[in-house]
Amino acid sequence: MKRLMAGVSTAMLALGLATGGSSALAQSGPPSNVQATAAPLAAPAQIAYDAAGNLYIADLNDNVIRKVDLAGIVTTVAGTGEQGFAGDGGAATSALLDSPAGVAVDAAGTIYIADTHNQRIRKVSNGTITTVAGTGVAGFSGDNGPAGAAQLSNPTALAVDATGNLYIADTDNHRIRKISGATITTVAGDGEQAFSGDGTAAIAAGIDSPNGVAVDAAGKIYIADTHNQRIRVVDLAGNISTLAGNGSKSYGGDGGASTSALLARPRGLSVDAQGNIYVADSDNNRIRLIAGGNIATVAGNGSQGFAGDGGPAVNAILDTPRAPAAQAAGAFAFSDTHNHLVRGVGADGVIHTIAGKNSGTGGGQGFSETLTLSGASAVPFGSSSVTATFSNAGQTATGQVSLLDITSGSVSVGSAPLASNLATIDTSTLLPGAHRLVASYAGDSQNPAITSSVFVLTVIPPPISDFTIASTGPATQFINPGKTATFNFALQPQGGVLNSPITLTASGLPPGATAVFTPASIASGSAATSFSLAIKTVAPTAANLPPSSPMRAPLLPISAAVFLLPVLRNKRLRRRFARMPRTLLSALFVLIVGAATLGLTGCGSGGFFAQDPQSYTVTVTATATSAANTTLQHTTTVTLIVQ
Repeated sequence: MKRLMAGVSTAMLALGLATGGSSALAQSGPPSNVQATAAPLAAPAQIAYDAAGNLYIADLNDNVIRKVDLAGIVTTVAGTGEQGFAGDGGAATSALLDSPAGVAVDAAGTIYIADTHNQRIRKVSNGTITTVAGTGVAGFSGDNGPAGAAQLSNPTALAVDATGNLYIADTDNHRIRKISGATITTVAGDGEQAFSGDGTAAIAAGIDSPNGVAVDAAGKIYIADTHNQRIRVVDLAGNISTLAGNGSKSYGGDGGASTSALLARPRGLSVDAQGNIYVADSDNNRIRLIAGGNIATVAGNGSQGFAGDGGPAVNAILDTPRAPAAQAAGAFAFSDTHNHLVRGVGADGVIHTIAGKNSGTGGGQGFSETLTLSGASAVPFGSSSVTATFSNAGQTATGQVSLLDITSGSVSVGSAPLASNLATIDTSTLLPGAHRLVASYAGDSQNPAITSSVFVLTVIPPPISDFTIASTGPATQFINPGKTATFNFALQPQGGVLNSPITLTASGLPPGATAVFTPASIASGSAATSFSLAIKTVAPTAANLPPSSPMRAPLLPISAAVFLLPVLRNKRLRRRFARMPRTLLSALFVLIVGAATLGLTGCGSGGFFAQDPQSYTVTVTATATSAANTTLQHTTTVTLIVQ
């Protein structure tokens, strides 16, 4: 059902802060060329990294775009701090912006700004600012035409794809717009403030106040459908579906399917190189991660305020986070908007402040509830566990602790009940390699839900006992086509017995030949073992002999001899032959004997039916495979000559 739109942009953009007029901080201009953690921010909104790792911040209530370089120094790259519109065609640092909520950077370093209350998208290229979309008047128009002539309505977030197309969360138009070249189109949303359309064309779907947009490497579009309490995705065919959230505004679902989770006004999102989606679950004061179809909390314990720097991100306290930005190897940053900070979480799960100077007005409340994982950091495959320890001011927790592997996606490892605030969870099924594990506790009547920081467990692959393989009979055999040759081998474990099963294969066989091993494989635990390889070749037929085959040549004299012999056995013909001159009869006899001899000679050293012998080097491969899917191979060769 269509809802009233009045006041949406003010409520969504203000985030509880003043949006009219310039703040006192903005009047004097925010400080530049100082450490980012010493420079105050005012309601930071969308953030974005460039290809070099510099961080850009839409400093909404300061009316500027800020840049934090790799040394942690902050500068202003667009805006003076004064609220207004001016400056196109000139230096971006001399331009006026009005409540910029979105920022994105393309591969070339061009900065795009959602100049929200100016109803424009602006671009900074080589320090010069211009308008690329929007007329300055809120409204909707212009699809399939020049972006500069189109109307927008409070655009709040941006994304750039791999080919340089720009995507806009056109919030109060309830659409996602796309600029390709200089042309603007709608790629999601029909303009109705509603929820509809899953499974159908995205441009016919109902969306409600989208505040975030992101694009993955394949070109799929992700939308923070904010007032529908959902994350939605547009596939490459242009169809829309729900990725996370069931439409109810609340918190729940960690460790389970993202489509069953509860969100509360998700405002921003970001996709990493592996396709994992980070979501600013704003009113839940958390950052959530969608990976492999499951959802988990990766920052924030649900309380509203500020605390936790230097500790596990999942235990930290946030205040209305607005937008995340993914980095490599599980690290990410996010705008902690009502704390006026940008905070970062490393691959180790520890949270810290990147930019902004917290005034303490966020409440400064601490936390006492913790959930930690402990155990050996490196273990052999097949026999290990980790221990989850719960603590909350002397409270005793009850219920299950779930263990998730978030190395690639979010995969359940197992669970165990808490006993005396401890839960030991088996990890013996984890394959060799490094695993990023988190423990999750759903909470009980006395203790809220909590997720541990990341624990890295390295599983060491088991060694495979070595072995040798060798031929024990003739390594070279001669056979005729259609016959079978059998080779014998011995396999000798180096450590007494095998600790992994071995499979046997043969390659380099004659065309059409089949190979049968006896036994077909060698079991784990076997000592020295003998096995055989039977190679059956293909019998010759007229169809598989070439037209010029040597087989045809001897057939001619043989056929002549066979034809003449019955003639000589006929009495009447013999009487006639008796009248022949003796010299002629002798010549006929020599012809018959010579023909037979020539035919038989053709079956001799030239091979079967006089074909040339064919030599094949057959490679026998023995492959040992451990329970952890590691392998060890040895080979030997034999020679088969088909003649």
